[in-house]
Amino acid sequence: MFESEAKTIRQPTKVVLVTGASRGLGRAVVCEIARMGHQAIAVARSADQLSDLQQKLATEDRTCDFFVCDVTQPHLVRELFAHCRTRYGRLDVLVNNAGVFRHALLRDTSDEVWRSVLDTNLSGPFLCCRESLDLLAAARGLIINVGSIAAVHPAKGMAAYVAAKAGLKALSDVLRTEVREFGVRVCTLLAGAIATEIWQDSGLSRIPPKNCMIPVSDVARFISFLIDLPPTMVVEEAILMPPTGLLDLI
Repeated sequence: MFESEAKTIRQPTKVVLVTGASRGLGRAVVCEIARMGHQAIAVARSADQLSDLQQKLATEDRTCDFFVCDVTQPHLVRELFAHCRTRYGRLDVLVNNAGVFRHALLRDTSDEVWRSVLDTNLSGPFLCCRESLDLLAAARGLIINVGSIAAVHPAKGMAAYVAAKAGLKALSDVLRTEVREFGVRVCTLLAGAIATEIWQDSGLSRIPPKNCMIPVSDVARFISFLIDLPPTMVVEEAILMPPTGLLDLI
């Protein structure tokens, strides 16, 4: 009886676009929302990894759409949301998750690393937000920007990353004031260390143990919770931390 009643009040299927979806948190979020019955659009640069994700979901009798896109390129981002508009006619949720992390003191940070981190972690979300606003306003939708606790707790060796994530937090704060009148909600996640593959490419000489990080599946479930909140409320900012607190990366 309870199960039947729950099904009758289930929220309608939402169209949810997730960037950085080929691995790590983005991949986990796509899997979670597909299992919830929502329409996932997985976005990343690697066609092979996106295809692998699609095949994995197929084994669970789940589906997702995918689109190969480098979110740092304005013309590709425009094509992405044109595809979304043509194929689905709407967008309910944008999850700006794509991100990179490079550990280096400011004096050792190359121009290439600086541009890469800022472009992916800040310019990418800016472009995706800008190009999706009409769709999201029509749906009274939700933007989830995956930030970092580093935005408010800077640490040595993280100049580019902290600058990008602090910028993303500020961007979210400004955007929230601009789109509130259209019914668009903006949530910023300030997450501590999450156990994903991002650490393998970080340049750290010692990768912190996983028991000092949040399991990626837990963060994915939290994001799915945000997605299923009614439009009458919003979590504007959420701090997610492992019980062990901040990492010491030096």
